[in-house]
Amino acid sequence: MSAEIAPRTLPAWAYRSPEFFQAERREIFARTWLLVGHVSQLREPGDYVSMTIAGEPIAVVRGKDGRLRAFSNVCRHRAARVLDGAGNCGKAMRCPYHGWTYGLDGQLLAIPEKTGFPGFDKDANGLWPLSVGVAAGFVFASLAPDPVPLAEHLGPFEEWLAPYRPERLVRYGVGTDVLPINWKNSIDNYLEGYHIPVGHPGLLRLLDYKRYLVETTGSAVSIARSPMRDKASNVWQERLYQRLVRPMPGLREPENREWNFIFAFPGMTFNLYPDQIDFWLNYPLDERRTMTVWNTFRPPETSGRRDRLVRRLNTRINMLVQHEDNELTARVQEGLGSSLYRAGVIGERENGLLHFHDLVREAIPAAAIDDEAEGVSALAGPIGARAPGD
Repeated sequence: MSAEIAPRTLPAWAYRSPEFFQAERREIFARTWLLVGHVSQLREPGDYVSMTIAGEPIAVVRGKDGRLRAFSNVCRHRAARVLDGAGNCGKAMRCPYHGWTYGLDGQLLAIPEKTGFPGFDKDANGLWPLSVGVAAGFVFASLAPDPVPLAEHLGPFEEWLAPYRPERLVRYGVGTDVLPINWKNSIDNYLEGYHIPVGHPGLLRLLDYKRYLVETTGSAVSIARSPMRDKASNVWQERLYQRLVRPMPGLREPENREWNFIFAFPGMTFNLYPDQIDFWLNYPLDERRTMTVWNTFRPPETSGRRDRLVRRLNTRINMLVQHEDNELTARVQEGLGSSLYRAGVIGERENGLLHFHDLVREAIPAAAIDDEAEGVSALAGPIGARAPGD
């Protein structure tokens, strides 16, 4: 009887190759659902959120009729970005370059000096519409002309989030960073607890590592469930958090004593604590830089002094974890440039990582090839690329 062979990671070249990054733009980010915000940011007509994801500017706007609509955030005249950040654009969206003005439904309303554009068809030059959907209070958009239904893509995502009642939460913190690593390196690190005993002594004091389990699905999501320890930490900030934290209103067992971590392909992560929820977007700027955007949400009624202190402690603990992860992933990115390292192996505690890598390989079959020259060559052929609409 032959010994069972451990699964392999994605090849190292997929974390540093410009050609593979372009394949990811085509085959992953242009074909799937992408998180752009939360319903709390889009309450009133004219409210909008915008983001550039893997080179694609996207905006979601609340219309006069109350509907959410998503658009390519690119003016049809000379390609200027129309909206910046998030906010309220009033009754219309106006390009800051030449003043072309679009309605909240994306239709072109007016252009300055319109007589200078003879034969121009205004009705055919609205903002390009995109698919939009909401799941558990989070707003997604897709560049695909006919994406799979959002609920099908996300599988049990809404079920997992339901105990936290995320639709009613309010945002109280936001931040961005650019990491000098490939985006998949960031996701790999998020998806396994195997490095906690060595890399995160604080988490090891707070969480029951032996019961840290990752549940994968046949969809684009996975969840890591991590019960909190009963034993008090010997570090005062952690011990104070353990003593003061109380579940958000309505949260029951087991979630009221767990830190749970949800991943949604391709680059979305959700940290579910008894007291708050964070979401992180991990999207590539190029093959060696990742933009991270985080937002933090709390129940609207938890604004007392104790609640604020617990959130500050939570933030302090997890910012330290993030700094530790940044150092670890930087080490990995350097090693992925080695001429000797082709790919690694995946252990049983890294099943979330395997789920993610399988999704990448499904989208880009060339990711199954360890050799860089062969892999890059395959990206140009049937094994590495699919025709639009496949």
